[in-house]
Amino acid sequence: MLNTDVKHLPADFFQTPAFTLEVDQSKQFTGLSDATHIGNADPTGGISINGVEILPLVVRDNPGTPGPDANYLHCTGKETVVLGGTEGNDILTARSSATTPSMATAATTASTAALGTTTSSGAPGTTSSPGRFGLKP
Repeated sequence: MLNTDVKHLPADFFQTPAFTLEVDQSKQFTGLSDATHIGNADPTGGISINGVEILPLVVRDNPGTPGPDANYLHCTGKETVVLGGTEGNDILTARSSATTPSMATAATTASTAALGTTTSSGAPGTTSSPGRFGLKP
């Protein structure tokens, strides 16, 4: 990415992402609008029961912390998305859109290693499954 103006790339760049979502929503362009956002509204269509949305497609407030969060972005949909963070300490999570578990493991390992975050095993950039695409577990 040295000689380009690319900011974010999907872990599986052969899949076309449905959206690129940003923690800083002012830098996001989805082409969607709502009452407070023009062109950068979050996509809708989360999990609904009897017409009542119980889990939105995009969650921006960490349910595990009190008060609003400006550093949290979670996508609950099955679509392929690219999540973009800021220079700060952001929390970015999404459901896997990978077609096989091993691809999901590789994508998780790649993003974890790149971000320097910790997985369930407690060590940075590690996972309990064997790595793929040249990634070590």
